[in-house]
Amino acid sequence: YARTFCDSRRLPLYRHETLQAHEQVLQPMSSFAVQTGAPARPMNRILRPRSIAIVGASGLLVHLVALQQALAFGVPFNWSQTTAAFTAMTWNFFLNNQLTYRDKRLKGFDMLRGLVTFWVVCSVGTIANVGVANWVYYGAGPSWWLAGMAGAVMGVVFNYAASS
Repeated sequence: YARTFCDSRRLPLYRHETLQAHEQVLQPMSSFAVQTGAPARPMNRILRPRSIAIVGASGLLVHLVALQQALAFGVPFNWSQTTAAFTAMTWNFFLNNQLTYRDKRLKGFDMLRGLVTFWVVCSVGTIANVGVANWVYYGAGPSWWLAGMAGAVMGVVFNYAASS
């Protein structure tokens, strides 16, 4: 019994033998995933909305920083708001592409085409964003951050309503 249990012929002597044994076990599982078209790491219905919200919140911060920087360079408010909106849209697109939709990640030319499509789809929300921000900035007093946030929130609401 002891000789059979400790038989060196039963234990892999080299690392490549261990890897071959693992490949024999894992290969059928990976081919099943490829045959069924299952994504490697799908994001579930609970995590994806949370990820979108986190990316959106970071986009609001990017928007405010871009707005403040454009105003610091002397760009008029409406152009600053437009620039900040497109900067935040670009940030959100790339972050969502890397994190939220990593199972559907765009690469190469498809990523560029996806970005332009995203800009076109969100452009109506950007018009609403700039309109509300200008109304707040010139109507309620020149509080750039309040106007920027109001415009960004309006853009989010408008884009959500248009996509639903």
